[in-house]
Amino acid sequence: MIPTLRSFSLVSTTLVDGSLFLQIHPLVQAWLRDMQSLDTEDYRLMAIQALTSCSINTNINLYRHLLPHIKETLKENQASSLHVNDQTAFGQVLLEVGRYDTAEFLVQESLTAVQTISSKQAGNTLWLTGLLARIYAAQGQHGEAERLRLEVLEERRSILGAEHPHTITAVANLASTYRNLGRYSEAKKLELEVLEKRRKTLGAEHPHTIIAAANLATTYRSLGRPSEAEKLQLEVLEKRRKILGAEHPVTILAAANLASTYHDLGRYSEAEKLVLEVLEKRRNILGAEHPDTVMAADSLAATYRSLGRPGEAEKLVLEVLDKRRKILGAEHPHTIMAAANLASIYRDLGRYSEAETLEVDVLKKRKRILGAKHPHTVLAAANLAATYHHLGRHGEAEKLESEGMKERKILRTDQDPSFAFSSAVIW
Repeated sequence: MIPTLRSFSLVSTTLVDGSLFLQIHPLVQAWLRDMQSLDTEDYRLMAIQALTSCSINTNINLYRHLLPHIKETLKENQASSLHVNDQTAFGQVLLEVGRYDTAEFLVQESLTAVQTISSKQAGNTLWLTGLLARIYAAQGQHGEAERLRLEVLEERRSILGAEHPHTITAVANLASTYRNLGRYSEAKKLELEVLEKRRKTLGAEHPHTIIAAANLATTYRSLGRPSEAEKLQLEVLEKRRKILGAEHPVTILAAANLASTYHDLGRYSEAEKLVLEVLEKRRNILGAEHPDTVMAADSLAATYRSLGRPGEAEKLVLEVLDKRRKILGAEHPHTIMAAANLASIYRDLGRYSEAETLEVDVLKKRKRILGAKHPHTVLAAANLAATYHHLGRHGEAEKLESEGMKERKILRTDQDPSFAFSSAVIW
């Protein structure tokens, strides 16, 4: 059948990272659906199994090919009718390609099913709980992520002991949540422990050790220690290029994080060069709509602003804000950050009324979501106060400054507080 279909150009073959795939013309797909064969259910189940087996291969290039098939499968079948393994596999793929809402739903369904089956499924329950926490973190729901990760860590220590690799991973994941919550000192303490244990048990070249170094570097940057961050990030980037290659998404992430540190250090030309490279590669590999691609565009905008090119920065940030509202929703921390960054550009351009409108909304959301003492909330209050001064409303500005004086002591002093440069970690 395949050679016959190929002779009519209804089937073609393609290579994806060395694996051979068939690309089937939509006419053939439509014909298959119209056949109404008694074997239709068997073919449906086989198609799902094929998709599930491909999901094991944690490969973003492959996942982009799987995405339309998974979406079609979910459209034709109730998620609850899928086997728990298929729900989990689809959830993992959707998480990696940035479709967080559907990923959350599928993994939650899997977790509920496994918890219902038997108490003997404790290992699977913990694994799924950790995966759900990752999805919450990706959506900016760090309070929910913390709750789940504390639960996972407690169980891992109890069952496996403090030195087991899975327990160390649970510690690393909790540290990333503390960082996202602005609790940088707590994050650093845990990450130093993780890095020491992984160097000791796995060696300096192991991927998990390199991840631990990358995450500690990001925390150093958040604590205002960019020189220590740079040293670790240069080491991480060199190892990832050597082991994974320059085109691997994790290597590109390492380059993005180093660029953020160059920005902190005021080395904007070096930052621009790296971020342009990161943005081009992410557009080619992940697609223009992926959250990591949007983050790279946001970082490039920050660099343009620091280089005194606010017009180019504005164009990029408007695009970033639009995509984040569409993909992540208006309440996601990255969407709020994009609005704050756009307000900073408006302030640079002397468009203070437009800046005020955005900054009032940003401060309100950050107070509600992060709390009044979170560093990002304090920055939002400082930025709005600066705008009020420009508008001649000094009384309102001084009131904000007075309220934030105590909290402002925790702010970094080595970075312009009015524009956030995006970076990311993995776990």
